[in-house]
Amino acid sequence: MVINSEPRGASQPRSNNNGLVENKKTNNTLRVVDNRTGKEYVLPIDKNSINAMSFKQMKAPQNVDVPCDQTEYGIRVYDPGFGNTAVSESTITYNDGLKGVLSYRGFDIGDLVTKKGFIDTQYLLLWGHLPSSKEKEEWQRNLASIPKPPKSVFDVIRSFS
Repeated sequence: MVINSEPRGASQPRSNNNGLVENKKTNNTLRVVDNRTGKEYVLPIDKNSINAMSFKQMKAPQNVDVPCDQTEYGIRVYDPGFGNTAVSESTITYNDGLKGVLSYRGFDIGDLVTKKGFIDTQYLLLWGHLPSSKEKEEWQRNLASIPKPPKSVFDVIRSFS
């Protein structure tokens, strides 16, 4: 499979600081040519990501010699160890594992753990902002009014450990 990050005719060569020539990006798409079939696909790039389901449209005739390839069901994306996989998009959580960043609604998780408590963090996740003193008291009263599950529920949960 040949992957070209720019549609034909949509890039303009330019020189960068290290003397290499690179193409100036003019379109947020990825052009893929499946050499098994000769078909060409254009996939949208959104937030520097491609939806893996887009590759399911790339089908080839069934390979009778290797039926487990299931080529007729679309190409699969293999990412050992999920080293380059975004599993979801969230407006609540931001995670950058390479930089060691984890935040909830813009607040660093380390600050929430050391400077706020469980009730504040829970309120933040559910309502989108840290609670005022009054909101926190009301939220604690609401939580306290919820009946505790019966012992049998805890017994079932413990049976799985």
